[in-house]
Amino acid sequence: MEKLISLLILGITLGSIYSLVALGMVVIYKASKILNLAHGEAVVLLSFVVWTLSKSMGVPIWASVAIMILFGGILGLTIQLVAIRPLIGQPILATMLMTFALGFIIKGVMIFIWGGSMGTLPSVLPESEWNLWGVPISQQYVCAFIISILLFWLITLLYRRTKIGLGMRGVAESHIITQSLGVNVRTVFSISWVVSFVLVAAAAFILSEMYDVTFEMDVFGLGKGLPVLLLGGLESIPGVFIGGLIVGVAEMLGEAYLDPVVGGGVREVVPFILMLLILLFKPYGLFGLKKIERV
Repeated sequence: MEKLISLLILGITLGSIYSLVALGMVVIYKASKILNLAHGEAVVLLSFVVWTLSKSMGVPIWASVAIMILFGGILGLTIQLVAIRPLIGQPILATMLMTFALGFIIKGVMIFIWGGSMGTLPSVLPESEWNLWGVPISQQYVCAFIISILLFWLITLLYRRTKIGLGMRGVAESHIITQSLGVNVRTVFSISWVVSFVLVAAAAFILSEMYDVTFEMDVFGLGKGLPVLLLGGLESIPGVFIGGLIVGVAEMLGEAYLDPVVGGGVREVVPFILMLLILLFKPYGLFGLKKIERV
């Protein structure tokens, strides 16, 4: 029983990080219907940036994180202005392929500049453990869970309580109607990319604290974030949070109970199995909007 509780707690905390990665994808998709396929490479790039600032250049860790978040926002805005905005009005597939190409460009730039793995960041999140009813709970994972909850709450407030957020919600419904009401759709697109990459920066910081900074971190994009996104629903903020928890728990349980039976590797395929099942039986996701077109 203690093992099961430990796995559930670990799965929930890990899943919250997956949700945070997917949240950045949701913000872009809600505004522009674009699925950013370079999300994982952005996570790696920002992880390399914060590591370089902190380890190689000796910048204090919190200053490094602040600079990395600022850089993430500027990067998102630059991508939107240079690569995405010229494709407005073109088929969505063309824009998605552009983000796919951007992923390879970002990876090539990282290889040219850094060439390999970095290491881990100086510890900011506490590394000790709590003992709850005999179950060890990592304080680092709990802090990551709290940060994710806080960011989800802030994004929800942004959409519900601010003029910018209301404009983003309107654009998500209809670009034409929203523009007719005086909202600058292009500005909303730019803000969405900035917000998305700030969330990517937050996820990159957490992941850099918990794992080595390597090129393999791009798995948190298409390998984790995309299944969570499709499971929860492409346009649902609460949906991706719950979807992330489901994926995280499923990974932990699969690794603990199925790996000994099949010989390993279950954790890597569980997200895609869940993604396949949700696409087969509920293509809009658990909490996605089902759109009905009348002819």
